[in-house]
Amino acid sequence: MDPEAEKDKSSKNDPIWEHETNPAAHSSEWIGAVTVYLLTFGSRDFDSIYRKEKRLRNSIVGTLVKLALFTGVVYLVLRNAK
Repeated sequence: MDPEAEKDKSSKNDPIWEHETNPAAHSSEWIGAVTVYLLTFGSRDFDSIYRKEKRLRNSIVGTLVKLALFTGVVYLVLRNAK
């Protein structure tokens, strides 16, 4: 098998990580993995959560956490603005 063909195939499966320099995708993935780790109270090993197979789930959780934090900060700023 051609290694280039395998590389092209894997990039189609992971469109968010097409470029390794996408900081938004990597930060969301990391925040999601940390959130899942904290929600399980550390009962699962962090390395088992932060795996390539669970990138999409970690990214979705991380994006939701970042969105909730942003919404909360905007709400507090608007509420306390005079």
